[in-house]
Amino acid sequence: MRAEEIIAEVYRQKKDLAESGGEARGVTMSMAQWRMLRDYRARLGDPPGDMPDYLQEDSLFGLEIFIEPGPLRILPGQRGEGS
Repeated sequence: MRAEEIIAEVYRQKKDLAESGGEARGVTMSMAQWRMLRDYRARLGDPPGDMPDYLQEDSLFGLEIFIEPGPLRILPGQRGEGS
């Protein structure tokens, strides 16, 4: 899986959860996936001007990244929890 595919999959899962009335509190991914995102972010550089930065070292789309073995997945939260 490429970095762009990881980003698209996280966005899809977050959107699906929101459409079903849920809220996300984080995302789990493997260390290899996190490194791929980190390297991708380094290649992109800083976003221009006031453009929001959806990819930080420890978060993606505002969701905290947790390093865990297993599949890439969104961690659901409770209503009002998180950002």
